Amino acid sequence: MKPYSALIRYLVAYLYQRLAEHIFGKKPSEFVTRPASWLDCIHPEDRGRVQEGFQLLINYGALDAEYRLLRQDGNDRWIQMRAKSIWSEHRDTVRAEGIITDITDRMQRDNHLAHLNGQLTKRNERLQALHQIDAAIATSQDLSVTLGMCLDQLTKHLEVDAARILIFDAFSQRLNMRLVQGFITAEVAIFRE
Repeated sequence: MKPYSALIRYLVAYLYQRLAEHIFGKKPSEFVTRPASWLDCIHPEDRGRVQEGFQLLINYGALDAEYRLLRQDGNDRWIQMRAKSIWSEHRDTVRAEGIITDITDRMQRDNHLAHLNGQLTKRNERLQALHQIDAAIATSQDLSVTLGMCLDQLTKHLEVDAARILIFDAFSQRLNMRLVQGFITAEVAIFRE
């Protein structure tokens, strides 16, 4: 087994260097000369949570966290860190052992899927709104009820605070205010005259 020990040490050093450069965007020597420099790599919004996680690792012996890294080249990486504490016989933390996994691709896929799901949900809501408008047109004999349904759905799906429906009167050649929802501005008041 002894002849392989140098090879194993070389592989560990090589893998560590590749990990440091790929995930953190830094050379391993930077972590050796300044061990706390890894904290500078953590996204500012995630630092507090990561520090709390390490406190839990020290106190309770386990850590499972996902957080973002800011690399020097400007690319963000998502990593998952799983670690456990190794304690002395007096229950003092001697060291931590763990694994860091680059989960950037998975997080990008999850974010993309969440975006697509949000778009699909909005489209489904709009389709339901059109169905409600269609039902109001088909069943109501009161134009005000139908227009009210249209106005409600339009303000909801266009995400506006106010809307109005104007109807063109061919006889008078004017636009007449038929329905208003939300606040009334001076511009809207002109149509009421």
